[in-house]
Amino acid sequence: EALAPPPPPRVAPKEYKVVLFVGETKMLEKEWVQVKRGVDLAFEGSWVEVVEVASPSELESLEGPFLGVVGPLLVKNLPPVLDWAGREGVPVVTPFPVAPGLTSKSPLLFRTSLPLDQETSFMAGFLRSQLGVKELAIFYPSTPYGKVMSRLMSEEIQAVGGEVTLLRSYPPNVRDFSPYALELKEWEEEGVLPQALYVPDSWRRVVLLVPQLVFHEVKGISLAGTALWDDSRLVREGGGYVEYSVFPDTFTFHSPYLPVLEFYYRFKLAYSVDPTPLAAQAYDAARALLARLEGKDGLIPLEEVSFLGVTGIAGFTPQGEPVRVPFLLVVEGSTIRQMN
Repeated sequence: EALAPPPPPRVAPKEYKVVLFVGETKMLEKEWVQVKRGVDLAFEGSWVEVVEVASPSELESLEGPFLGVVGPLLVKNLPPVLDWAGREGVPVVTPFPVAPGLTSKSPLLFRTSLPLDQETSFMAGFLRSQLGVKELAIFYPSTPYGKVMSRLMSEEIQAVGGEVTLLRSYPPNVRDFSPYALELKEWEEEGVLPQALYVPDSWRRVVLLVPQLVFHEVKGISLAGTALWDDSRLVREGGGYVEYSVFPDTFTFHSPYLPVLEFYYRFKLAYSVDPTPLAAQAYDAARALLARLEGKDGLIPLEEVSFLGVTGIAGFTPQGEPVRVPFLLVVEGSTIRQMN
């Protein structure tokens, strides 16, 4: 007896389109490659057509229907993209900007990146509840990023019952951290050493700072950082000095979760390189739009979409922010391991 033919698909092939807003790529060429690869992988084998757009003027000539927009990478490109999306009535999902309050610009704006205020709130909660940190030291670079992260962490640690007892800034290009290590040593000798040191800076500065702490025999202080620490070179160049350091991120291929591992191996097989967190965030942005097709009576509003992303995202708040628990990472031996 012949098998019955499969039921027809709910959506005809290529009926819907997703706009991948390229924008200016010279400054962010490497980042853009990661975004494009993540999006292409998400829609591989689907019935959705991805349309790359380089400038806002090109949007006007497109014909739908559309699932939404992935991008842009630069905040300055958001106004014209949101203006077009408003006329089309489609959501915009950006995988890159991390500034607090970004999605308040429009009810159509969503993101899969890790907002800085979410990151610091998560880390402050971990330091206080899991490590018992009441007194925190913050060493930060005198850059816009460093200033914002030090302020946010100060607010968040206070909100969970802790306090910042030592706050110091340093020049962005500093290479000699011995004066800062000596100050911590003095605090230790006086019996008032904070329980943890938070450094919102690149791994490149961390591998210069931590050996000075060891050289000056600063003991009994935990090390905590930001997503900028998540790099294999932190372990390779920091060696045993960075052992047990903790920091968050949206993606790690050291994760034991099957969806994350599946994404990692698919990406590695397709492009012969490891995916970055940005590639994973772009992948989840595309998958969120793809999940809109699962509605029985038409497209699901993006704020109602529920899915398990590879960056820990499970959906969006009504304000367009990601609903997620970031990955908590720790350095153990020669590797970076996921803790949660």
